[in-house]
Amino acid sequence: MKYYSSIKKCLIFTQQNATPAFWDSLWESSGNVNKDISTIQSTRTTAIVMQYLHPQDGPILEGGCGCGEHVAALVNNNYHAIGIDSATKTVLAITRRSPRFDIRPGDIQAIPFPDDYFAGYLSLGVIEHFEGGYARALSEMRRVIKDDGYLFLAFPYMSPIRKIKSWIRAYPLWTNSKMPEDFYQFALDVKSVVCDLRQLGFYLIQSLPMDNDNGLREELPSAHAWIGKLHAYKGKSILIRILRRMATALASTLSAHSVLLVLQKTPAPVVSTPQKH
Repeated sequence: MKYYSSIKKCLIFTQQNATPAFWDSLWESSGNVNKDISTIQSTRTTAIVMQYLHPQDGPILEGGCGCGEHVAALVNNNYHAIGIDSATKTVLAITRRSPRFDIRPGDIQAIPFPDDYFAGYLSLGVIEHFEGGYARALSEMRRVIKDDGYLFLAFPYMSPIRKIKSWIRAYPLWTNSKMPEDFYQFALDVKSVVCDLRQLGFYLIQSLPMDNDNGLREELPSAHAWIGKLHAYKGKSILIRILRRMATALASTLSAHSVLLVLQKTPAPVVSTPQKH
């Protein structure tokens, strides 16, 4: 179920609280925890990371690494990558199966590493699950990332379609400041997140919509089915192929489920002490 919060100006998804036990159960039931990650060479996200960071730049952390595929892809390309996750059962299963990858239990709101330690930080589908807000998580990111280091931050967002649907009251309204008991996640407003990050000293470099198919299926199921038929077309009509390409591009722009932000941490300003005369 989805609600529009008139207080937070974003969507509230209900399902089940995203506790460590929930993630352990989900990954075990999906079979992801049993997948062999030892030979993964690339994911869509790590391909983007490699455009900005090189192995010699320093260690990279994935906070909320889940089953470790992004950590594995980076390590397999000679990066020093570390993963932490609060789902301890999953972490133990991954380390037993693939012990050469550095994946540890950990809390992204209290990261067990010193200040200015990492050249890069991946946070993919994590900050939206904090019912009370993501401030502590972002503050910890800022603490452990080096000056001029990079943050790769992905979360469900208020896509143009979701904004339009909220304007026309297509979602039930949630007017209570307290979240539903079965709160699962938010679909956040990009401008608000970027504004909060700017106050912490990050500036935005790139914004990339992601998970287009899932977003379209959730928000415009009829359009999703229609585009599916276009993709199933095997004929030679140039018009149909052009229409398919245009429809796919439009859908990715308007209705992606998530967004990936690439940001860089700026050095803290130097405050000079006035000299006494």
